[in-house]
Formats: sequence, C-alpha cells, structure tokens
Amino acid sequence: MLAPGTGPAEVAESRTVATRGWEALLAPGCEALERMRSDEAAWADAEHQPTLRARLLWAIQYDWRSEDLPLLRHLLQWETQDARRAWKVGGSPEHGRAIHLLALGRKAEDVWQLFEALTVLTAWPVPHVATWTGFDHYLAAAGTDAVLAEVRGSDRPERDEILRRIRTDDYWRNELEPSLWVGPGITYPADPEPELGEPQEGIRRALVVGDIPLARMMLDEWMTGRVEDTYTLHVLIDVYTDLGDQRAAADAAWRRAALPDPGTQVFWAYCEVAKREHAAGDGEAAWRALQVARAALEKSPDWRESTPGQVLAAETFVLAAALNPADPLARVVLTGADVLARQLSYIGSSVRTEAMRGADKLGDERMRQRYEMRAPEQGRRPVGKARPIVGTRRRWWRRP
Repeated sequence: MLAPGTGPAEVAESRTVATRGWEALLAPGCEALERMRSDEAAWADAEHQPTLRARLLWAIQYDWRSEDLPLLRHLLQWETQDARRAWKVGGSPEHGRAIHLLALGRKAEDVWQLFEALTVLTAWPVPHVATWTGFDHYLAAAGTDAVLAEVRGSDRPERDEILRRIRTDDYWRNELEPSLWVGPGITYPADPEPELGEPQEGIRRALVVGDIPLARMMLDEWMTGRVEDTYTLHVLIDVYTDLGDQRAAADAAWRRAALPDPGTQVFWAYCEVAKREHAAGDGEAAWRALQVARAALEKSPDWRESTPGQVLAAETFVLAAALNPADPLARVVLTGADVLARQLSYIGSSVRTEAMRGADKLGDERMRQRYEMRAPEQGRRPVGKARPIVGTRRRWWRRP
C-alpha cells in the first residue's frame, strides 16, 4: 500500500529502484552461469559454496534452458548432500528451488534424484515443500506413464515406495502444471517481475549471500512512501529480525500493537512485542508488554482453559529465566508467572518445563519441586480448527 496521493511517476521510480536492487543481486549469478554453461570443469566451484549455488539457481530460474539440466542435477546433488549433513529444518529454500527447476525438465529418469531430494526435504517438521501432495506432483512431473515405465523397469530399492506414491487415475495421467507441484504460498516465477514489488524475497536473498548493505537498501527503498499498516509492520518485524536488528524489530512490534485490532489480535500483538523486546535485551519493556497481553487475554471468559493462557504463562517464565537473577525484576516476573499459572485450569508441558527452568535460574527450589511433582496435563482442546497468526516468526496458534 503506497501513501495516498502517490502518482504514476512515484510508482515507476519505486519499481526502478527495486529493479536496480534485483539487478545488483542477480548479476553475479548470471555471470557465473554463463561461465559454467561454457566450461563444465567450472561446476566444481559450486560444490562447496552454497552461496554460489544459490546465485546460480536464481539465474537459472529466470533463464531456464533444457541444456542446463545436467548442471541442475549437479547443483541438486550438492544441495541434498548439504541438507542431509547439516540436518537443516525443512532444507533450504534453494533446495526446494533446485527440485522445482530440475522437475521442469520433465525427464522420467530424474525421478530417482527427485525422490531422494524430496525425501530429505520433507523428512522434517517444517518442510519447505509444504505438502506431501506436492511430493507426489514432483515425482509425476514427466507424466505418469513415462515415470511408471521408468520405475517398473528398475530394481532399485526405492522402486516400491515410488510406485506406491504414483497414482494412475486420469487426472494424474495428464502432465501436471508446475503451479500444482509446489506447496501453498511457494512460487518460482520465470519472470522476476512478480517479486519486484515485495521486499522479503529480495532481502532474504541478499542475506543468503551476506550482502547486508544491499538488504538494507532494498528495505529502505521499499518503505519510501508506504503507510505502516498491519502487513507492512509484519514485514518490518520479520526483516529486521533477519537482519539481526532486534531493537528495530521491537520498535516495529510496538507500532503494530498500537494499531486498532480485534481483541484476540491485541493479545498476540503484545506477545510479539514481548518476544522482540526480550530479544533486544530490554526485560522491563518485555514485562510491560506481557502485562498488556494478559489484560487483553482476561477479557475472554474462558481464558483459563485456552491455549493463549498456556502461551502467556510459558513466555512469562521464559522471560524470568532470561533476566539477571540479581535484578529485582527477575523475581517480580517469576512471581507473576507463577500466579498466572496457578489460575489456569491445567498446566501443560511447556508451562511446566519453563517454570522449572525459571525457578532453577532464580534458585527457588520450592517452586521447582512443586512444578516437577505436577505431571503435565492435556487440558481442554480448543474448539474448531486452529490457524496460525500471520507474521510471527514462531508458529503461534489461536482459536478461530
């Protein structure tokens, strides 16, 4: 959302600035890609350089050619090896990008490498390829009949698992559109134009290659003339956190919390503020934010039985443990967390764990024993389907 009164000239200038940022970001990868297209021996340069692999994948995304498939197989092999060795949660976005770009070749013989890469990528709690349906789509990218012929004629150990995943109904026999392969919210456009207007992807890529000045430039230019609405402030909180500027992230969280919002959102907004102030090292501000969050929570008649009550108690114990034991505020926060926990209808495992840690840190053996002796309870489950609060770094859940 641009500021009211922004005309075509301002919009064009904003787009030009964004284009300049993307050009600076993509130019090294384009140069490296041209070199590797003409000299296969240069591929070895990317084997132990994740940054160079990322730049190459970005360049291939916007200039995809079938003759690059051997290079893509090489890049995906190393992305998969790095993900397996590093135990990356969900792999990396570039791992998912490499899978997608190789699948665009629609070669049945690539099913084996795609299966290996997808198995690593989806073996984690938060896979970048967001659904197992997407997993199946990638395996069938070359067309169901071609893939089945390739797999059935092999005696490789993964043969049976791939056959189990490939469906044979009419829908799957058609060559699927690439837009169906990826999980929700994930796109790999062949044209960078759709990505120019949003800062997060460009800034994330600048951080991947370690170009902090470019990331800040892209953020500053994106913010020029914008109204600080809920979406913009969510973006700022996330981007400042990625940049390591916890103070700026906390300030943006306070401005987000001050916006008019429904009651339940006020609670989550101030929980976000508390997390950011905690990360920025301001315990007093974090404690104030948690108190505001509690006041908002207590307006709900069933807050004692709710998940937000558990979240607030756990976060308050976390803050108490993080403070200096010599600081009087630490005891105040620990006592406040204990009082809140006693009011809840049940004590969940996260509250119990954080309470014991906080009591340990402040030397309150009696409190620690009390929580240690109390087995975690399941409590009453929230009614209805839970949904995540958009814009938080952590996956907070709330009732609809």
